[in-house]
Amino acid sequence: MAHNKISTSRENNLLNKEEVKSWFKLYSLPKSENYTQLAQIAAEDRRLAGLEEWRRESLYLRLAK
Repeated sequence: MAHNKISTSRENNLLNKEEVKSWFKLYSLPKSENYTQLAQIAAEDRRLAGLEEWRRESLYLRLAK
């Protein structure tokens, strides 16, 4: 179980780093492009959140066997 917590923590840190990179990229763009980029980043965040949920459920199913 401790291994799972460490793995999840590492995955969360990786996602946090990617999120920070996305925000830096957003703020370095000209203002006219910010809204489009913000919408794209938000969509990607939602996709990643769904992917994480799927991975979590998959892990639970494997542990239940």
